[in-house]
Amino acid sequence: MVEKIRTVQVEQAGAFLDETRLALTRAGALIYPLTGLSVADLKRAGKPFWTGWYRGQGFEDLRSRQCEAAVFPNQLLLPASNRRSFEEQQKLMVEFSQALGRRIPGVMAVIGSVADYAELVFVHLAATGQSLFGADWGYSYTRTTTPTGDNGIALIGRFTPNGGLNICGYNAGGSLNNVWVAPLIVVENPI
Repeated sequence: MVEKIRTVQVEQAGAFLDETRLALTRAGALIYPLTGLSVADLKRAGKPFWTGWYRGQGFEDLRSRQCEAAVFPNQLLLPASNRRSFEEQQKLMVEFSQALGRRIPGVMAVIGSVADYAELVFVHLAATGQSLFGADWGYSYTRTTTPTGDNGIALIGRFTPNGGLNICGYNAGGSLNNVWVAPLIVVENPI
């Protein structure tokens, strides 16, 4: 019985308050549930992935967070976050999160995991028919918080109609023109 109560509390902690939800949607955000799916779950469900290089990296079975998450589809990628190291991108995300939290109390912006973004991409595609990280975004990538076995950080993006969603890795200290960070908006410090 205790486990069931704990699960309900976690789910409630990950949901936006009504006033926060209204403020986010008025600001142009779309809100989606993340339900704990993994890349392996999404592949079994027939979702297209462009590459399988990550097999054996240990994160195909990692699960997304279980909460509501919001994105700004008209500003998916954090401006000026490309051509920066992961450390620099993390600092930019903290600054963005603080500014967003002042505008919309009760939220924070984070860099998600591979599983978070993978589930989000396919939920958004089902809801809107549009692909995040597709043509509208120059087939760019977002860096994630998921480490790779080669001292790098997993990237996800470059969603092509014929190939699907790409997952690859890149050196955490490296910087590329098409590697950004995409703010994942969640409840501030869920209990």
